[in-house]
Amino acid sequence: LFAFIHVLIPLLLLLFTWIHIQRISRAKTRPPRALAIGTVVTLLALSLVKPILSLPPADLGIVPTNLELDWFYFAVYPLLYLWSPGAVWALLGGLTLALAVLPWLPSKERQAPLVKINLDHCNGCGRCVADCPYEALTMGPRTDGKRHVQQPYLSPDLCASCGICVGACPFAMPFRHITELKSGVDMPAQPIQSLRVATDAALARLTGEARVVVYGCDHAPGVEAAPGVAAVGLMCVAQLPPAFIDYALRTHAADGVFVIGCADCRYREGQRWMEQRLAGDREPRLRRRVPRERVHYCSATALDRNVVLRELKEFRERLRALPSTGAAERAPAG
Repeated sequence: LFAFIHVLIPLLLLLFTWIHIQRISRAKTRPPRALAIGTVVTLLALSLVKPILSLPPADLGIVPTNLELDWFYFAVYPLLYLWSPGAVWALLGGLTLALAVLPWLPSKERQAPLVKINLDHCNGCGRCVADCPYEALTMGPRTDGKRHVQQPYLSPDLCASCGICVGACPFAMPFRHITELKSGVDMPAQPIQSLRVATDAALARLTGEARVVVYGCDHAPGVEAAPGVAAVGLMCVAQLPPAFIDYALRTHAADGVFVIGCADCRYREGQRWMEQRLAGDREPRLRRRVPRERVHYCSATALDRNVVLRELKEFRERLRALPSTGAAERAPAG
């Protein structure tokens, strides 16, 4: 029985894990190397300090007076001396039911409105589909009669309202000469037009030297406004199209752009996509004409506020040593 339990439970966990990763795109099933090595070394050390010993062979001719229990599986066993067997089974059944229901309980955090698809500003490139961490967007036949073959379709039950798809859209270009900036996919809670307006307002507030506009994920440590620092919040760091970095620097109102992402990304892949875009390894890429010495990416957890402030201070010190970008004149957004 013990051998059966020891084999069955890991197999069931493996089955449930397999079912779980079927719902996640690009699931990561291998732990980081440091974590894997640390776990193996810890288990080896524990096995040497307190090894698990087998019991002697059973002798049916005697009555055992002391029986070793596997407390990992029988932690509730002492309750049988205080409660009835029915009460213990009720406790175990209730805990199992609570764990099963837990994922279905409503979240206290209100989800932002789902992404909106604007076919008038969509060329069917599929970048939004490629970057969605939850496969909430898929490509399908075009329905508006335009020459483009495909368009994105939204699965509302899978959308996390992260905005990563907006940062991947080629129409999310702040340089476009239109009154209201729109993209193929957009977030009603923070449209791309409001992001350009917030960027213009942040640039207008910058004064002094080493002027920096900060784009930061709302779930990462923030920075307070200062004479040379103005911040713009994002639903996810990958919501920011790299063209906005180019836009902020080309206006000559900012000497540098500081981007803050979550080290433990709330939306799984936002930090990784942003790093690849800045490095030029993923579309949309940060253009080559953007001076890389004037762009800094900072990855931090919610507890690393001091790290963010230190890197921002060092970044501004480096900017002071660079040639001036010119007069702080802001180019028109339209």
